Amino acid sequence: MILSIRRTIAIMAVMACISAFQPAGFAQSPAPPSDPQIVGIVVAANQIDIDYAKLALSKSKDQAIRGFAQQMVTDHSALQKSVFDLGAKLKVTPADSETSKSLKAQSVETTKKLKALKGKAFDRAYIDNEIAFHKAVMDANSTVLMPNAQNAELKNALTNAQPLFEGHLEHAQKVQAGLENNAKTTGHHHGSTTTADKMDTVVIKNLSFHPKVLKVNVGETVEWKNADNVPHTATAVDGTSFNSGSIANGSQWHFEPEHKGTFEYVCTFHPNMKAELIVQ
Repeated sequence: MILSIRRTIAIMAVMACISAFQPAGFAQSPAPPSDPQIVGIVVAANQIDIDYAKLALSKSKDQAIRGFAQQMVTDHSALQKSVFDLGAKLKVTPADSETSKSLKAQSVETTKKLKALKGKAFDRAYIDNEIAFHKAVMDANSTVLMPNAQNAELKNALTNAQPLFEGHLEHAQKVQAGLENNAKTTGHHHGSTTTADKMDTVVIKNLSFHPKVLKVNVGETVEWKNADNVPHTATAVDGTSFNSGSIANGSQWHFEPEHKGTFEYVCTFHPNMKAELIVQ
């Protein structure tokens, strides 16, 4: 239980530093933060990241983005409760500080910017922000919070936090790489605000595409979801219109057709798997 609490407060405290000490306007307070102020920063930053994730779930249609955001909501909702429990145990009441005030003010601006975006532009801005947060968190944990934490349990928890956030950062970077690969494949430029209002899904199961014939409109998002235990592709027979590359088990690939037409496609790994996409 003690280890769990330590891991919890470590994660929460490091999350605080993400926003508090990144170059986006968060300067360190003139005096080193006290333990109550560190906990106050932790609570504020944790809630802000939850709110960012909830915004992503309400706006994004990309499954990788949604999966990452849901993880943030789930993990940090549990952590928020745990940090309050730990504060009660240590008899530490969260205290406000210039850093926590700045953190909240900056989150208002960031949220405003994110709300103004949609589609791929939103997805990229959201995941880029998360990556910047997690990079800053690992640096700030070692240079700011650990040196200033006075409580031994808190200091030890912060020391053990780095591997946890390396995993979060790696996840976010993989999502970012997926967005880049999809943009290159579909021919869209980063930052485009064009997106479909509707998503049509093709499920790959039992070595077959379901449905075999799908009709969509120009600009709508088509998703191929692999439910088989082996990788597949969705590759246009004409060799140029679209090519998903390998879609692993449990993964998805998205395509937004820009031109009308009828496109036959196959799985290059299993050429007997054939289907048709009709763009109207």
